[in-house]
Amino acid sequence: MNTNNTRRNLNKNLIFGENNVTGGATTVKSVYEMYGISSERSLFIRQLFRENLFKVLWYCIFLALTAVCVIIYPPCWLNAIEVVTCMVAIELIGRAKLAGQIVSCVECVLYAFISWRAGLFGEVIKSLGINLTLTIVALISWTKNIKRPNNNGNTLKIRELSGKGWALSGVLFVGVSVACYFLLNLIGTASLILSSITLGISIVYKILNARCYKESWLIDILRSCISLGLWLSVVIAGATSGTLDLTGLPLIVMYLAILTNGIYSLMLWRAMYKKATVNGGKLFAMRPIKIKRVIKLRKRFKTLKWIKEIDVSKNS
Repeated sequence: MNTNNTRRNLNKNLIFGENNVTGGATTVKSVYEMYGISSERSLFIRQLFRENLFKVLWYCIFLALTAVCVIIYPPCWLNAIEVVTCMVAIELIGRAKLAGQIVSCVECVLYAFISWRAGLFGEVIKSLGINLTLTIVALISWTKNIKRPNNNGNTLKIRELSGKGWALSGVLFVGVSVACYFLLNLIGTASLILSSITLGISIVYKILNARCYKESWLIDILRSCISLGLWLSVVIAGATSGTLDLTGLPLIVMYLAILTNGIYSLMLWRAMYKKATVNGGKLFAMRPIKIKRVIKLRKRFKTLKWIKEIDVSKNS
């Protein structure tokens, strides 16, 4: 009986357009009741509740690795602070929290200073001129997203990138990377090709993330892999030249943390998008619509009246 009532209310809400992003399925049981047994949907919902376990393990592992780096090479303490700041920022952004963008602004400035000391001027330009600017844009965009009438609380409305969006992102990446290559060549930065590619990917990632596209985390994973290679090349170059400098060691740990967080955040944003599309009626809208049934239901619910006395007597 409860299942029938739930489905009946869902039909009513879909007809009048009253369903919102956060209402409806919040547990596996409610998914079964509203939509029937679906392993795919229940899996996505369960992923939302694994968040705390991942967060605790992730922080413990990478904070411990950062502490080891400082013990092995004490002069890298500033880089260790950068790692912790970055971890807080990306973890909050991964959970779609607005505070993550604020912390990210601080991280951009700190990372730029560290990159400047390492001679990676491309990373300095990326962090201050681009990442910081785009982070501020993302902060404004997320604030507007949260304040939309159809959003409840402090949740973001996650979006999906279309084929056209992928094509435009690819064109943007190629254009920016080529331009950065010539610019960084004039400056004389180290690791020219990797810096140029990382800069192009970072711009695409920041723009997609600011617009709340779940596919932005795919770009972030790629960016993390390249940046990891960039800092590994710095350490290896120092070792082969006979002047081993382990200052960049915490940054290698940082990009490992970014990589693992990016993978988890991709799953989490997919889950949030799936939850939003199910509750918002998008998946139901894909089904064939029988217009006569819709008209009949509209008339039925419009004429439906609540009589307090009868309701009280039945439920007392």
